[in-house]
Amino acid sequence: MRNARLTDGQAANRMRGMRSVSMLEQPGWVLRRLIWPIFAPIVFGAEVHSRLREAASRGTVVYLVRSLSYVDFLYFNYAFLRHGLPLARFVNGLWTWLFATLPAIARALWRRLPPGAREEELRQTVAGGGAAMLFLRKPMSLAPGNAAEFRGRLFETLIEEQRRNPTVRLQFVPLILAWGRAVTRPGGPMPTFLDRVFGAQEEPGIVRWFLQFLRYRGSAVVKAAEPLDLQAFLDENAGVRDDVLARRLRFDISGRIERERRVYLGPPRKTSRRLREEVLRGRAVNEAIDAVAAQSGTPRDRVQRRARKLLAEIAANMQPWALKFFRLLLKQVFSHIYDGIDVDEAGAEKVRAAARKGPLLLCPGHRSHVDYLVLSYIFHEHELVPPHIAAGVNLSFFPAGQIFRRSGAFFLRRSFKGDDLYAAVFAAYLKKLLREGYNVEFFIEGTRSRTGKLLPPRTGLLNIIADAVLAGEVTGVQVCPISIGYEKVIEERSYTHERQGGEKRTENAGALLRAGRVLGARYGRLDIEFEEPFDLAAALAEAGATPGADEEARRTAVRRVAHRVVYGISRVTAVTPTALVAAALLASGRRGVTRDDLVATCGLLALRARRRGARFEATVLDPDGPFGVRIEAVDRTLDLLGRDGHIDARGTSGEEIYVIPEERRSPLDYYRNNALHFWSDESLVALCALAVGAATRQELHDHVLGLSRLLKYEFVYRQDGFRRIFDEIATSFVEAGWLSELDGQVAATAAGREPLQLLAGLTRHFIEAYHAVARTLAVIGHDAHTEREAVRHVHTQAERLFLVGAIARREACSRTIYENALRAYVDLGVLDRQDGRIVLHDGVDPRAQAERVARYLEAPPTRDAAA
Repeated sequence: MRNARLTDGQAANRMRGMRSVSMLEQPGWVLRRLIWPIFAPIVFGAEVHSRLREAASRGTVVYLVRSLSYVDFLYFNYAFLRHGLPLARFVNGLWTWLFATLPAIARALWRRLPPGAREEELRQTVAGGGAAMLFLRKPMSLAPGNAAEFRGRLFETLIEEQRRNPTVRLQFVPLILAWGRAVTRPGGPMPTFLDRVFGAQEEPGIVRWFLQFLRYRGSAVVKAAEPLDLQAFLDENAGVRDDVLARRLRFDISGRIERERRVYLGPPRKTSRRLREEVLRGRAVNEAIDAVAAQSGTPRDRVQRRARKLLAEIAANMQPWALKFFRLLLKQVFSHIYDGIDVDEAGAEKVRAAARKGPLLLCPGHRSHVDYLVLSYIFHEHELVPPHIAAGVNLSFFPAGQIFRRSGAFFLRRSFKGDDLYAAVFAAYLKKLLREGYNVEFFIEGTRSRTGKLLPPRTGLLNIIADAVLAGEVTGVQVCPISIGYEKVIEERSYTHERQGGEKRTENAGALLRAGRVLGARYGRLDIEFEEPFDLAAALAEAGATPGADEEARRTAVRRVAHRVVYGISRVTAVTPTALVAAALLASGRRGVTRDDLVATCGLLALRARRRGARFEATVLDPDGPFGVRIEAVDRTLDLLGRDGHIDARGTSGEEIYVIPEERRSPLDYYRNNALHFWSDESLVALCALAVGAATRQELHDHVLGLSRLLKYEFVYRQDGFRRIFDEIATSFVEAGWLSELDGQVAATAAGREPLQLLAGLTRHFIEAYHAVARTLAVIGHDAHTEREAVRHVHTQAERLFLVGAIARREACSRTIYENALRAYVDLGVLDRQDGRIVLHDGVDPRAQAERVARYLEAPPTRDAAA
């Protein structure tokens, strides 16, 4: 075994004491045949290689490793040789017994290096362009090592050399060799006896390393934290003494290493019992206990016992074995029911970068119970720490609740109203998770969307977290809006049942046992997309929640941030083949669609969505094809819909026609709604353009504005100003030849009538539903009705209108749309809400309201057609 070429300083030190070590360029037989092969399973990713290569191109590399380890040294020697990276010519802290003859070892035991020899050797190494490796500390194990090697002036030496020779441009690259996967990170208040003898699990000695290697052989991975340019660091800290700079530098490097470890392994793990005890000792919980005891006259110890019981009901008990079990189980289940999972890899890297800044607040859209499972699975697969998940208490049923709790779920009631103690305990627990550095996932819509559209945000949990951020209790929280898209959801039947007026079914053990039906079906592809993460504190400040702001300003800021999250989810939602085909099938409103018309409509809708910057599931687009979409994707989706009975393919005169049974329009509407927000703005403009005929641009603008306000609970609108959006759409319609603009008048052209009707057809069923609600206003009258009673009246009226043909589209008969319409009419002053009941506002003419909506169902002939 021959050592690498040494500098003069290294050679001199070798002669004095045999204490200097550098990496080997030509390892001997023992290393090559016995040691190197066991390193092969350790993952040295392309990202690490790229980061190290880039650092080496900028200057001289100094590798930083948190704790002394012969194994880490040997592994990095192997990895750097294998990947052609600079070898370390100086390494601190290592004894040379493994690399020297017995006489040399004996001389080393009796001789000591002169003061400053190691610092001089390091200086000469980097001055000559050689890379170095510094271990920051000695582990607590009984492994040999000289503590002075870590407390010396090595960092001061590098600072001095950088100042003396600016061309060196030292690049500090922190490295981590992590054993095990996410949430296996150990934790504990005190090191054990075994830790002191064999090293801690995170800083193992040779014996513990060997045992961990056997256990985590297939899951060890190398990570490189963000590099630090020493000259830039000195420029930022000009005028500071070198000893202070060295301490800051060491602290900065240690922080980067810890942040990178947290991204992959999470914070040091605490038991659920310990977390709960720390929450119960907190000031906020104890103040709540005192207040409840004083108000109710209940003994304090009894209230405290109730707080402890509530916390046990809420808290997660995340266990590594449960996450690993779920990962293996879900891998099998997902491969069986899905054709594949598409993940936004660029977005995942942005999430990883955000995780280095602080705990993640993951806010996915909520369309299925699979949402709870898939994000944790994807995080584990992408070497990110799976989150703690806020789940409804309805999911805590036996035995699923116990499994979910051990996989990171913590449970909350649907309402905290009337229970101040529960509210205080839950808020304290949520804040505790974020303070500890755990990632938290919650669904900002509050419940699963039964319509396929994103729901208006609920700000309850966000309010709690915002309070903690504004009070400085939690720092660095990064918000990540996420879209989880499905070609087909497993709850399709229950959603259709509920939308058509059926009662919501409660989750229970029976529903869990019926999962066998799910495993016997195929659900297409699943798509995960990530919006750009943002800092919560900065977003709140931008929205007006500045220090000293009043309560109303704070709540307004939280609402703005919540809408930013929902809009972010909508912006990155990928258009799936099912959403595109379902929209094309339903757009015309006819009972059936020919194959040629269907493919052409898919191309039209894909083009309009692309103008909005929509993302598409990987199999959808074909930019070089005549229609811009892949015909194979359309055919596969038609087969999927046909197997479910949503469409009936019939051949007539050599032409294929896809017929839509009336009872199947509702599930198709669900899938259309997944991507409807990409077309909704243009659809409203098309509706109004067809309904009002020739009008000035301002008149058309006013019609669209009024309609959008009426339908505000149906869509997630763009956030860049209504006038700008309207002008952009109107101009694009004129450029496409669909609208003409002559003599100050805007009108649909003959050529534009068909595409405008298709776009208008995407939202026409909402107009039909709101028309049914408006026609029911006279039935509601001035007699107070509960919302459920009012919805029942609307449903009866809508069914009648559908049967007589006044409503053309079955999907208009939707309880969810009725509920949104009633809310909108309350906001517009048409209805009043008194003591939770709904009544018609004094002076409102129900007939006029119905006529105001009905005009958008009429489409007068275009000026060109009339001519």
